[in-house]
Amino acid sequence: MITAVKRSALAVLSMIILMGSHAAFAGELNGQPPVGPVSDEAAAIKIAITSWERIYGKEKIEQQKPYSAVLKGNVWHVSGSLPRESKGGVAEAEIRKTDGHLINVWHGK
Repeated sequence: MITAVKRSALAVLSMIILMGSHAAFAGELNGQPPVGPVSDEAAAIKIAITSWERIYGKEKIEQQKPYSAVLKGNVWHVSGSLPRESKGGVAEAEIRKTDGHLINVWHGK
Protein backbone atom coordinates (compact mmCIF):
# COMPACT_ATOMS: atom_id res chain seq x y z
CA MET A 1 0.00 0.00 0.00
CA ILE A 2 1.47 3.34 -1.09
CA THR A 3 1.03 6.20 1.34
CA ALA A 4 -0.07 9.64 0.20
CA VAL A 5 3.42 11.04 0.88
CA LYS A 6 5.09 8.36 -1.23
CA ARG A 7 2.55 8.88 -3.99
CA SER A 8 3.17 12.66 -3.99
CA ALA A 9 6.95 12.21 -4.00
CA LEU A 10 6.67 9.76 -6.88
CA ALA A 11 4.48 12.19 -8.85
CA VAL A 12 6.95 15.07 -8.33
CA LEU A 13 9.92 12.90 -9.31
CA SER A 14 8.10 11.72 -12.46
CA MET A 15 7.35 15.32 -13.46
CA ILE A 16 11.01 16.33 -12.99
CA ILE A 17 12.20 13.45 -15.14
CA LEU A 18 9.66 14.17 -17.88
CA MET A 19 10.48 17.89 -17.90
CA GLY A 20 14.21 17.18 -18.15
CA SER A 21 13.86 14.79 -21.07
CA HIS A 22 11.47 17.18 -22.83
CA ALA A 23 14.01 20.02 -22.58
CA ALA A 24 16.79 17.82 -23.97
CA PHE A 25 14.76 16.81 -26.99
CA ALA A 26 12.78 19.98 -27.54
CA GLY A 27 15.76 22.08 -28.49
CA GLU A 28 16.24 23.97 -25.27
CA LEU A 29 19.53 22.41 -24.21
CA ASN A 30 21.14 24.27 -21.32
CA GLY A 31 18.29 26.79 -21.34
CA GLN A 32 19.20 28.15 -24.75
CA PRO A 33 16.27 29.32 -26.89
CA PRO A 34 15.95 28.63 -30.61
CA VAL A 35 18.44 30.63 -32.72
CA GLY A 36 16.36 32.12 -35.57
CA PRO A 37 15.82 31.16 -39.22
CA VAL A 38 18.14 28.46 -40.58
CA SER A 39 18.47 29.26 -44.25
CA ASP A 40 21.18 26.86 -45.39
CA GLU A 41 22.82 23.48 -44.90
CA ALA A 42 25.92 24.92 -43.19
CA ALA A 43 23.86 26.67 -40.50
CA ALA A 44 21.82 23.52 -39.82
CA ILE A 45 25.00 21.44 -39.50
CA LYS A 46 26.54 23.96 -37.10
CA ILE A 47 23.49 23.80 -34.81
CA ALA A 48 23.50 19.99 -34.90
CA ILE A 49 27.23 19.74 -34.15
CA THR A 50 26.88 22.04 -31.15
CA SER A 51 24.09 19.87 -29.76
CA TRP A 52 25.83 16.57 -30.50
CA GLU A 53 29.10 17.64 -28.89
CA ARG A 54 27.27 18.56 -25.67
CA ILE A 55 25.56 15.18 -25.58
CA TYR A 56 28.07 12.72 -27.09
CA GLY A 57 31.40 14.55 -26.80
CA LYS A 58 33.50 16.42 -29.34
CA GLU A 59 35.82 13.50 -30.16
CA LYS A 60 32.99 11.11 -31.03
CA ILE A 61 31.28 13.70 -33.24
CA GLU A 62 34.47 14.68 -35.10
CA GLN A 63 34.83 11.02 -36.12
CA GLN A 64 31.52 11.28 -37.98
CA LYS A 65 32.64 13.78 -40.65
CA PRO A 66 31.48 14.64 -43.23
CA TYR A 67 28.07 15.81 -42.05
CA SER A 68 25.07 16.27 -44.30
CA ALA A 69 21.83 18.21 -44.04
CA VAL A 70 18.72 17.77 -46.14
CA LEU A 71 15.73 20.09 -45.99
CA LYS A 72 12.40 18.23 -46.00
CA GLY A 73 9.52 20.66 -45.82
CA ASN A 74 10.26 22.95 -42.88
CA VAL A 75 12.72 20.61 -41.13
CA TRP A 76 16.46 20.16 -41.63
CA HIS A 77 17.50 16.50 -41.20
CA VAL A 78 21.19 16.48 -40.25
CA SER A 79 23.40 13.41 -39.84
CA GLY A 80 26.99 12.38 -39.47
CA SER A 81 28.60 9.63 -41.53
CA LEU A 82 30.80 6.57 -41.10
CA PRO A 83 33.30 4.91 -43.43
CA ARG A 84 31.64 2.35 -45.72
CA GLU A 85 33.13 -0.65 -43.93
CA SER A 86 32.18 0.57 -40.46
CA LYS A 87 29.39 -0.84 -38.34
CA GLY A 88 27.39 1.35 -36.03
CA GLY A 89 25.25 4.43 -36.16
CA VAL A 90 25.70 8.15 -36.42
CA ALA A 91 24.42 11.23 -34.64
CA GLU A 92 21.27 12.69 -36.17
CA ALA A 93 19.17 15.78 -35.56
CA GLU A 94 16.03 17.48 -36.77
CA ILE A 95 16.01 21.28 -36.76
CA ARG A 96 13.08 23.53 -37.63
CA LYS A 97 14.02 25.88 -40.49
CA THR A 98 11.92 28.85 -39.40
CA ASP A 99 13.46 29.36 -35.96
CA GLY A 100 16.34 26.91 -35.43
CA HIS A 101 14.37 24.94 -32.84
CA LEU A 102 16.04 21.58 -32.18
CA ILE A 103 13.16 19.16 -32.59
CA ASN A 104 14.95 15.89 -31.95
CA VAL A 105 18.45 14.48 -31.42
CA TRP A 106 19.47 10.82 -31.42
CA HIS A 107 22.31 8.46 -32.19
CA GLY A 108 21.80 5.32 -34.25
CA LYS A 109 23.24 1.96 -33.34
